Amino acid sequence: MPGWLEGYLLTGRHGVFATYEAFAMVSASMAVQHTKWLQHARELSWRVPVASLNILLTSTCWRNDHNGFSHQGPGLIDTMLSLSSSVVRIYLPPDSNSLLAVAEHCLRSRDYVNLIVVDKQLHPHT
Repeated sequence: MPGWLEGYLLTGRHGVFATYEAFAMVSASMAVQHTKWLQHARELSWRVPVASLNILLTSTCWRNDHNGFSHQGPGLIDTMLSLSSSVVRIYLPPDSNSLLAVAEHCLRSRDYVNLIVVDKQLHPHT
């Protein structure tokens, strides 16, 4: 699925790839390859900027109410942290209002891989 989104982004459109924490590592290598491609594409004067690859990572390991052992997997965050900070951005919005601002920023950005980490639990709003 991320491969389809990457091709879609190259057409000039924007998009979001939503993934559940337990399954995120299945597509991590594609995000890594896209990050490397973006790094090299920046060095080409003829390459126009493309819409950022936006990944929405849900169900974080901060809560362990049920099924915690099979669903705890911060591997995608670890993977993205190891990549170039000139291309990768990681966002951890604390509430839904912040999430709206982060999502708007990410959907307007170009030439980045944006990882937005959100919890599916209810939290107080500020």
